This record gives sequence, structure tokens and C-alpha cells, in this order.
Amino acid sequence: APSAVAGLVFLFTSRTLGPKEFGLVALASAIATVAGALAPVGFGQAIVQRKTIERRHLDSVFWLCVGSSILFYGALLVGTPFLARYLGASELRLLLPVLGLRIIFDLVGTVPHAVLGRTMSFDKMAIRTTVASVMGGVVCLGALWLGYGLWALALSQLVLSFTSAAGSLFAARWWPRLAYDRRAVAELAHFG
Repeated sequence: APSAVAGLVFLFTSRTLGPKEFGLVALASAIATVAGALAPVGFGQAIVQRKTIERRHLDSVFWLCVGSSILFYGALLVGTPFLARYLGASELRLLLPVLGLRIIFDLVGTVPHAVLGRTMSFDKMAIRTTVASVMGGVVCLGALWLGYGLWALALSQLVLSFTSAAGSLFAARWWPRLAYDRRAVAELAHFG
């Protein structure tokens, strides 16, 4: 289903948008992905592989991810004007702050996604992925139809990340408490 939705979206967007729009969104997406790659997502895999896991591990990794995502997003905001000028693409000044929100959404989904993986809830993961793909596709095609151009692609990526994170939280039936334990993070650090 996600591939079918992506194919349909590409069919319509390629008829409406030019190479410049695709390139700008791809560039902004790549920059946001690199910024997000520096985040501590490995702690999600640490949750999956650890033999015993406690609530304090889940809460602590969640807040570590959220805090990191806010720092990386802030750094991206500060660096956006310099990147736009250096790359000669003034459109990035508006595009990067929007697409950069993916960093926060993706990291919010780290722990609930790990909980789903730990419990081998692959059916829930598949449903979450399908719903997120459909939502992203609907937003993209709707925004494209309304004439938003490259913003249709950008908004679809944002909706995909948000829906995926929200879907993971809902499917895992896990909600973070306001608690952080440095020792819990340290216990996962060798893998994470």
C-alpha cells in the first residue's frame, strides 16, 4: 500500500511540478535527514534488544530523544539562513524550518516504535505505515490540487512523520511519564 500511494503521488506531482521543485524538497529533506541522523535513535534498538526493560528505560529514552530533537531542530533553524545562502537556494529559508519538524516527530516515535518491535506487533506497524502513507498522499494531492506546488511535497513528508509517530504511540498504548533516569540511559548506552 505505501508503494502504491507513493506511485500515485509521484504520477500526479511529476505532471504538476518541475525538477527545481523536486530538487528543492529533496535537498531540504536530505538536510533534515542528516540533522536527524545525529540524534540518539540507536536507543530505540537498545530497547528492542535488551532482555529486561523497565518503565524508567522507556521514559528516559523518550525524553532523551525529545530533548535531542529540539536541540537539533534549533541548530537547523539557526543554520538555515547560512545553508540557504551557501547553497544559493533562498527557498530553503522557509522550507527547512517546516521539513525540519520531521526531526521532532521522528524522534517522538522512537520509543513507541521500539515497543512495537519488542512485542513483535508487526501487524500494528504495517497498519501505522499504511495509514501514514495514505494520510501523506492525501495531503500531498490535496495541497497540489489547491495549487501549493512544492509545499504539497513538503507537507506530505511532515504529515507522514507526524502520523507515523502518533500511530506508534496509539498502537503501542504507551504514554511517557515526566521522568528521566540517567542510570537507565547509561544501562542502554553501550548499545544505543
